Amino acid sequence: MKTYIYLSIVAVFNLFLSLSQDFHLSQFDANPLYLNPALTGERISNHKGVLFTANYRDQSAQYSNTSGSFNTIAVGVDVPMTERLSIGQFIGNNRSVGGAFNSFNLLLSGSYKIISEKADNNKHNLAVGLQAGLLNNSINTESFTYASQYSPTSATGFDNSIATGESFSQLSYFKLDYNFGIYYRAKLMNNRMVAMSGLSIYHIGRPDPTNLLSNSVAMRTNFHASAIYTVNDKIKLTPQFLFMNQYKSNEFNMGALLNYKLKENYEPIVGLSWIHKKALVFQVGMKVKSTTLRASYCVSTSYLRAYSNRGLEFSMIHISDRKFQISEVKSKVKSEEKGL
Repeated sequence: MKTYIYLSIVAVFNLFLSLSQDFHLSQFDANPLYLNPALTGERISNHKGVLFTANYRDQSAQYSNTSGSFNTIAVGVDVPMTERLSIGQFIGNNRSVGGAFNSFNLLLSGSYKIISEKADNNKHNLAVGLQAGLLNNSINTESFTYASQYSPTSATGFDNSIATGESFSQLSYFKLDYNFGIYYRAKLMNNRMVAMSGLSIYHIGRPDPTNLLSNSVAMRTNFHASAIYTVNDKIKLTPQFLFMNQYKSNEFNMGALLNYKLKENYEPIVGLSWIHKKALVFQVGMKVKSTTLRASYCVSTSYLRAYSNRGLEFSMIHISDRKFQISEVKSKVKSEEKGL
C-alpha cells in the first residue's frame, strides 16, 4: 500500500506540472487580452467602440481505448475610456478529457498609451498594460485508475469497481494572478503598412512549478509581431508571428491571413500557419462590417498524429461603432445640467 500511495503522490505531482502550463490558441490574434495586456483598448480599424472577443477550441484525440477532447473557452471585452486609458476583462477556462483537469482564469485588464495616436499624428502608438485577477487550477481524481485496481480478467487490465484505497478525490487551489505587457505600433510606407510587436509576461511571481506545496504556475512569456499590408483596394495581407515560452515548453507559430474585399463591408478571409514541430493550421472566415468570424483546423505534424490528434477552433471579434469615453460622458452630463 505504501508503494501505491507513493505512486499516487508522484502522479498528482505530475498532474500539477501539467496544469502549470497554459492553453494555447491557434488564432492567437483573435483574443488580444490573452496575448498581451497592453492590447487592451487597441484599435486599428475605423471602429473605436467596445471590443468583444470569444474563442472556442476543441482538441480531440484517440489514445488506445480512451478518447476525448480538451475544451478551451476564452472571452474578452475591453473599452477605451479616454484617449490614453482603456480597461477590460478576460475569462478563460480549459477543461481536459472527462474533466480530470480544469483551469479557470478571471482577470481585470488595463492599458495606458505612453504615445497616443492623436499626440503623434496617428503614426505611432506605444502602450503598457497590466492585468490582475484570480487563477483556479483543479484536479478531479475520481476517474483515475491506480495500480491497486489491476485485474488480469479485465479487457483493459484494470477494474474501476475495485476500491482504490486512496483518501483524496479532488484537489483545487486559488491564486492571485498578475500579468504585464508592452506593445508598439507604427504606420509605414505612406500608411500602406501597419507594423506591430509586443512582449508580455503572464503569472508574474510564479517561477517554480516544480514545488507542489507552493501551488505555483510557471511564468509564460509571449513575443508577438504582425503587420497589415494593403496590397491594393481589394487585398490585405497580414503576416503573423508568435513565440511563447513557459517552463520547458516553447511554441513558434508563424503564418499569414489574406482578406479580400468582395464588396462593401464583406471580406472573405483565408489563412495558413505553421506551429513548429506541432501542426499546420488552415483558416477560413468572413468579416462583415465590424464583426469577424473565423474557423481553423489543426493537422498534427508531430508524433501525436498517430493518435488521431486534431484541433478545431472558432473565434469571433466584434467592435461596436459607438465610442464610449469618459470625456464624452462628462460632456453629455454638463450639457444636461445646463439644460436643467
